[in-house]
Amino acid sequence: MYLISALIIGMVCGAVPAIIGTLKEEMELGMLGFIASTVSAIIYDVYLAGPVAAVFAFFVLKQVYAKSAKRVLAEVIPFTPRSESEI
Repeated sequence: MYLISALIIGMVCGAVPAIIGTLKEEMELGMLGFIASTVSAIIYDVYLAGPVAAVFAFFVLKQVYAKSAKRVLAEVIPFTPRSESEI
């Protein structure tokens, strides 16, 4: 009975990074957080599953922010080749 409740707790906690990862187009990291949260719930119940899920949700959001910061710089400073007359 303990194993079933630990799996349910791990899946509920792991759903948070999985959903955030899916919505933010970082599904690999989100699914890794889901698996890590489920395994950690089996090891140490909700006391480890919650923080693991929170850390992976943070990593997903950090990865999305890093990617968006790179895209913004490329949009702000467009690279346009010079024409022959400007050289």
